[in-house]
Amino acid sequence: MKIRKYELLEQIGEGGMGVVHKACDTELGRTVAIKAIHDELSRKPEIRKRFIDEARIQAKLVHQNISTLFDAFDEDGKLYLVQEYVEGTTVKRMLDEAGGPLPVERAIEIARGVLSGLAHAHEEGVIHRDIKPSNIMVNKKGKIKIMDFGIAKALGGERLGKTKTGMTVGTPEYMSPEHILGKEVDARSDIYSVGMMLFEILTGNLPFEHTTSEYEIQKFHVEGTVPVLGTRNKDVPAWLNEIVQKCLAKSSDDRYNSADDGIQALTERQSSKVSLAPLPTLMPNQTIAVDLGKGVQLDMVLIPAGTFAMGSPESKQGRRDDETPRHQVVISYPFYMGKYEVTQAQWVRIMGSNPSHFKGEDLPVENVSWNDCVAFCKKLTDREQAAGRLKPGHQYRLPTEAEWEYACRAGATTRFYTGDCYSDLARAGWYAGNSSSKTHPVGQKQQNAYGLYDMHGNVWEWCGDLYGSYSSESVIDPVGQTSGSNRVVRGGCWGTNEDYCHSANRGYGHLGSAYSYYGFRLVLPAEQ
Repeated sequence: MKIRKYELLEQIGEGGMGVVHKACDTELGRTVAIKAIHDELSRKPEIRKRFIDEARIQAKLVHQNISTLFDAFDEDGKLYLVQEYVEGTTVKRMLDEAGGPLPVERAIEIARGVLSGLAHAHEEGVIHRDIKPSNIMVNKKGKIKIMDFGIAKALGGERLGKTKTGMTVGTPEYMSPEHILGKEVDARSDIYSVGMMLFEILTGNLPFEHTTSEYEIQKFHVEGTVPVLGTRNKDVPAWLNEIVQKCLAKSSDDRYNSADDGIQALTERQSSKVSLAPLPTLMPNQTIAVDLGKGVQLDMVLIPAGTFAMGSPESKQGRRDDETPRHQVVISYPFYMGKYEVTQAQWVRIMGSNPSHFKGEDLPVENVSWNDCVAFCKKLTDREQAAGRLKPGHQYRLPTEAEWEYACRAGATTRFYTGDCYSDLARAGWYAGNSSSKTHPVGQKQQNAYGLYDMHGNVWEWCGDLYGSYSSESVIDPVGQTSGSNRVVRGGCWGTNEDYCHSANRGYGHLGSAYSYYGFRLVLPAEQ
């Protein structure tokens, strides 16, 4: 089949905009790629005119990281694009074939190539609006090529039109908050999309991997908190997480001002070899104090990286089945953990009201759900970042279950960090045998070797993980199950007996459940 001077050789792809064929330019003797835009998009006169006008702009974009547009035309009411034929693969296919994240160095190469192409386009006043793994090609020499430049805008009447609710339609997984909200977009919207794509390349998944709901995805972009990449892939260095987090800032004013700024950040940080440096040996009991105002502060203790046996041996008295199999866990990074459970005074300073059943400023806050605790973490993070007191990319969060048990044990292999006997628990925490059926002020019992208080008893402490069975294999920085409806709680509480308070005991609750025995403590990344 021949269209004008182009002989179609074979179909090589199909997407939301059209069908792509490998073709031969019979006059110039070169191989090209021809995209035939779908009929439903082609048939409207206003779209055809905008399409050709936009193509003229794209044709001016000549750059090594942008697929060159050779021609665009309207043939018998159908729209065609003629582009440089790139022999290689898409980043999406690379991710599919890898079945997980790509190597960090490869991810950086892709990001640098995409940003380089965007920098040139933005200088020419052209915004892509649809950066995603399927639009990024890697040729056989490893060169990065951005595809479909600006066509999303040209087809805006359909592909990026408005729904009945006024919500912008496009590729929701990679769209910036302002794009979703129907606001004016600029170069920084493309930078957000690069950040989202880079998150996927580095972790193997998008941050909202457990939902396919377009509404939930768009809500995440506007309101959600992006996880620290190191919790998804231990190989991602802290400095690279900071760069991705800056790209993904909700406000465009908080992102890199230009693609060139992003390239500079990648180059400077990578050349410093921070990613190749070994983790420093940090001693426990180093603390930081977070000033929450009005005399209220949040004390956090440095927990060093290390290895421990998670769970209970089958011979251990009082163990439950879900505490086995006992398995080796590596925590590969240092982190700060709250010295105490979050108190009511701290909660009120951030959230404004006190939900607790038992009242007292120094008592642990309780009657809070997992959702409530996540909201607290986000609000505290936003507050500290706005004040310039929190390093970019760092955020307060709930501990993983592995972090919690590792920090609770503090090197101990006994049931409680004070010993194996029930009488040892009374020195460490408040439980049914000594609590008088109520919570008690934090910090009254014996601290563990890391300087943490109340890890046993007082209130159950929410963790970030979904509840599920353990692996029998050794694991590094586990983050729990990938599906489920319940979240982990740890440590027992004022109303439980001794067997529920030991270091390996596991509980769970629905993420919306709030009772007078549920509380939490915080975790914050340490400098790396």
